[in-house]
Amino acid sequence: MKDVSVKPQEIGPLELDDVKAALRSSPYLRWLATETETIKALTNLRALAWVMEAESKFSPENKYLLLSPISVADRVWEYWTGGNLALEVFLTQLGVREAEFQHSVALSELTTADANTLQNRPSQMPIRINSRRRVRIFNMIWQENGLASRD
Repeated sequence: MKDVSVKPQEIGPLELDDVKAALRSSPYLRWLATETETIKALTNLRALAWVMEAESKFSPENKYLLLSPISVADRVWEYWTGGNLALEVFLTQLGVREAEFQHSVALSELTTADANTLQNRPSQMPIRINSRRRVRIFNMIWQENGLASRD
C-alpha cells in the first residue's frame, strides 16, 4: 500500500512582491503595500495571514498611526482580543509559556477562570485545542528579520 501520510513542509519567506500583491488585494490594507519595513515583516506567511484576517482594524484614515511593524502587531492583537482584558491576560500568559518553549498546555493545568476564557474565546484567537486535549499556542514573535510565527 502506498504511504499517503502528509508530511510537514517548511515554507520559506514570501517574496516582497507577493506580500505587496496580497496587501493591494484589500481596500483596507492597500496603503500598507508602500511601507517597506512592514512588508519585510510580513514575508512570513502566517504573519501575513493574521494581518489579512484582521484587515478591518486597518482603517486607511489611521494609516499614519500604523506605519511600523509594531503598530501592525498591535492591530492584530486588538483583532484577536477585542480589548477584552481576560483574553489579553490569558493570551499573554500562554505567550510566556511559549517563550519558555512550552508549546502547549494541558487543559487540566488551566484554572477555572482560564478554562472559561478559553471556552468563550472568539474564533480568531491564535490558540487551538488539539486532539490530546492540550491548548496549542500559535504565537507571534519578533525576530531580527521581522514578524514571524511558529505553529
